[in-house]
Amino acid sequence: MCLKAALVCMEVPFIFVCFGLTYYFLKGDSENLAENGIYYCVHMVSQVAMSTISTFWLLLLCHSSSYSSMFVSVGNRVLQMDRVVRRSFADKHIRYDESLVVSFVIKVLLTMHHIVAQYTPHDKVIVNVRFPTVNVIIFELYYCCYFLYQLLLLSWLQAISTFLNSYIENVKDRGQLSTKLSRKLITVFDIYKEMGTIHFRMTNAWLRASSMLFISIYYTAHESTYTFYCLFALSETPMIDRVYVLIFKKLGTCLHPLLAVLLMGTANDRLRQLETQLSQNILLVELLHTPQDHLVLQKFARLISCKYQVLLLQQQSLPIRNFIWNRKIICDRDLVFEIYIYLIINAITFLQFLITDNKSVCEEGL
Repeated sequence: MCLKAALVCMEVPFIFVCFGLTYYFLKGDSENLAENGIYYCVHMVSQVAMSTISTFWLLLLCHSSSYSSMFVSVGNRVLQMDRVVRRSFADKHIRYDESLVVSFVIKVLLTMHHIVAQYTPHDKVIVNVRFPTVNVIIFELYYCCYFLYQLLLLSWLQAISTFLNSYIENVKDRGQLSTKLSRKLITVFDIYKEMGTIHFRMTNAWLRASSMLFISIYYTAHESTYTFYCLFALSETPMIDRVYVLIFKKLGTCLHPLLAVLLMGTANDRLRQLETQLSQNILLVELLHTPQDHLVLQKFARLISCKYQVLLLQQQSLPIRNFIWNRKIICDRDLVFEIYIYLIINAITFLQFLITDNKSVCEEGL
């Protein structure tokens, strides 16, 4: 509560300035405003409107008792499922995707860089490049929780696939297996069913906060274009000063939303690959048990076949995917590519305006 109150107090001057400019724009003499001044006022007001609405919504979620209880309940089920998977398949089968872990750490560092850069002292009294960070900090908590869950989910699917591969090899080598391995095979279907239920509830919690990711991407399209244009436009500024601005003030702001959506798309592709691999392994298990002549083995083979059909139905009705904004939009590599195209189009549009503008705003903004 103290953290949120302090952050809101730090944003109050920014909001008052923007509302003051809005009043001047609506009630003042429009002849005193140049054409580029009107554009910047409208642009600033749109940023304030989006950030204020998103901040209010995130604060509402933080103080919603029903949402908090759902979040706690899902978190406890995730931790319980992680204990079940570790107890069933041993820790040696649990593998975390190292590339995703490293990329996630880089993304967190870039976000921290963005937050710190927003509150560093500035020698210019100007706020037109300032972006409220209350929503960024709160959303980062939700995003980190959801992505850490993604890493756990990928490790669970990887552990199941590793066990099925070893099971198939044992069946081919020995022909008959112990009762312990047979029961563990049945446990795989129960674990996957529970994983689908947990992912459904986790997705419901994530979708209520995921809209902030699009707002960050929208801001990145304008801020990155504005930054790079001004750095090239101010040719008389020493190169060391321009590099300092780029690295120490704008790097995290321009990159952390792009890396966030890229991580979501990459994790979704890994989920799809592991689900396909899981279906193929279970199909091989079913085929290996089909030609059994013993009555007990025949019943076991029919049980495997029935559970495999249930698993296929679950994959069709409740696929384990990364959804964003709603359940009709899957955050995969195609969506990430479309978002990057959107960024390029918006950047080019904004650049066309900046080219016709003078450099005075750049000198104050940076």
